[in-house]
Amino acid sequence: MKETAIHFTNVTSLNNPIMIAGFSGWGNALDIAKGLMDYLIQKLYAEPIGHINSDMFYNYGDSRPIVHIESGILTRITPPSGRFYLVKNPEGNDLILFRADEPNLRWLFFIEELMSWCDRLHIHTIITLESLYDHVLHTQRKISAMASTKTMIERLKQKHIQLISYEGPSSIHSMIHAECKKMQIQCINLWCHCPYYLEGINHYGLMASLVRLLGELIDFPIHADELENNWQTLLQQINTYIAKNPELMEIIEQLQEHIQSEFKDNQQSPSQKKVIQLKDYMNPK
Repeated sequence: MKETAIHFTNVTSLNNPIMIAGFSGWGNALDIAKGLMDYLIQKLYAEPIGHINSDMFYNYGDSRPIVHIESGILTRITPPSGRFYLVKNPEGNDLILFRADEPNLRWLFFIEELMSWCDRLHIHTIITLESLYDHVLHTQRKISAMASTKTMIERLKQKHIQLISYEGPSSIHSMIHAECKKMQIQCINLWCHCPYYLEGINHYGLMASLVRLLGELIDFPIHADELENNWQTLLQQINTYIAKNPELMEIIEQLQEHIQSEFKDNQQSPSQKKVIQLKDYMNPK
């Protein structure tokens, strides 16, 4: 009997659905992509409607299931997975939220199955979320993007979103993007640029900016006040810690000088640049 790769239930009568996807793994610095999906699922009261067959797309030796043991009793095992959620919107496009661990097996088959469901559900736009470590300050909020249509490229320019130019190793997002172009499904890939010296925190500020951008792109009301408030609280703690850590303060001052030097050399601020080269930032020293 043939195994089913992706299972969906209760997905009838969708209104021009848009899919937003976030994965853990290679493009998930500071857990922004997957963390933001958790936020959207909770705040938009999204209902589960489907999941992928984990056994087909994950190598459990590389992506090990998480075991939960309490007082000597095994309570549950959580394998790597991917789940779909639905947000109904009586005033516009419905949303399908896809939160997943990045598959490490059978990418082409995964894309084939995912796109088959997108066709069946009449999904006309897919937005994928990613984040990377970059030579940026924690006070900056840099988001870059690529899009599958000239119309959306112009729209991103109007919102002062930097456009990506890159050649190098890929993530599952680029594979989705390529297949969307073949199927004439509009696709947007959004990257958040994270300060490399703040590993291990939640950058609520970047998440808030990403939420607002998503809301504008899909014309869907998503509030970011809670994220913004959380960031202001965390920002005070970060600045206090930096002030007490001379070594970290020196690193940040050098980075700030580097950014200012780039500004002078290019005669324009980073936010005004037309294109960024991601390969310059994938492995910051």
